[in-house]
Amino acid sequence: MKIAFTGSHGCGKTTAVYNTAYEYKLKNNSRTINLLTEVARYSPFPLNKNTTLESEQWIYYKQLVRELEEESICDILICDRTIVDVLAYSKVAGFDKLVEVLIPISEYHLKTYDEIYFLSIENNNYHFADGIRDLDLDFRKKIEDVLLDFYKILSKNITDWDRRFIIK
Repeated sequence: MKIAFTGSHGCGKTTAVYNTAYEYKLKNNSRTINLLTEVARYSPFPLNKNTTLESEQWIYYKQLVRELEEESICDILICDRTIVDVLAYSKVAGFDKLVEVLIPISEYHLKTYDEIYFLSIENNNYHFADGIRDLDLDFRKKIEDVLLDFYKILSKNITDWDRRFIIK
């Protein structure tokens, strides 16, 4: 089983990942539960408004590889973000060609998530200065809007999408 939390930065994804892992471990103590924390924090390249093409490529492929690695060694994987999040940041940064190339991979990969929880900025304000997150609310909202658009586009071929995608 794979569960992911998605949304713009500063909406509580990381907190939700840890809380969910705790709850699942209490209920399923004989099962292996792994967390995939946010890979962008470990990027050797610039982030947010200063992102580069190399940044977005690195984050996308690192997320994809880490998910594949973790899925193979656990019963339940709980992810801080999906690869679709990277598409949104890439689109807002103007890397349209990269997005075009990654769309088919993302559409295929989206089916690997059993549940995706979209945390909105409005309902989940966990935003604070930590030296990594961009504090610009307009930038956060752009990411959120583009992210929702991508989920609409990419989910068209997933028959049980309403069960998988939960907005909180």
